[in-house]
Amino acid sequence: MSVNWNTAGKVTPVKNQGRCGSCWAFAATAAYESFLAIKTNVKYDLSEEYLLECTNSSNCGGGYVDYT
Repeated sequence: MSVNWNTAGKVTPVKNQGRCGSCWAFAATAAYESFLAIKTNVKYDLSEEYLLECTNSSNCGGGYVDYT
């Protein structure tokens, strides 16, 4: 069985990261938002900033997910 999660309404809208150099945080947050929508049928808007605050470089200066 195949499911198109986008047409099923389980994929969250694309966010504009602007000049923020931490695409990993946006990708991880979007993936988890979609996971939650699939499992709980509730859409969440999670904060990339929370992830970025846990990195050594913090904010939008890049960062390394493995240093959190």
